[in-house]
Amino acid sequence: MAHIIGARGERAGKIIFDPIVWNQGLDGAFKHLPDLGDFIDCKTTPHAEPWLKIAKGRLNTERAYVLISSADHPYYWIAGWMWGHEIAQRGKILFPARPAYVVEASMLHKPHLLQQIVRDARPFD
Repeated sequence: MAHIIGARGERAGKIIFDPIVWNQGLDGAFKHLPDLGDFIDCKTTPHAEPWLKIAKGRLNTERAYVLISSADHPYYWIAGWMWGHEIAQRGKILFPARPAYVVEASMLHKPHLLQQIVRDARPFD
């Protein structure tokens, strides 16, 4: 079920950050690519008041991590985003058995800022 929720969140990210490439279902040598384009990873949660959580060993400081809520499925809410290097500096490390960086949604950047970065960084025309 987690994979289905994750894929639906990625689709929501694809819609809001269009025109960006969705690296859907890549496997093998391409599995290391981010979910969207070449720098965006989507993290989807079924909760209404989410926290962005990234496993400590999986944090990439060059990527943007987008928090998406599926609490109102079929409607998805983009809570915000943060660069990996910001998460490393501002996030709290919780869950000792499986350490993860945790950032409260209130600390995240607004989605429209990442929309502008995507549009400015890629010549789609």
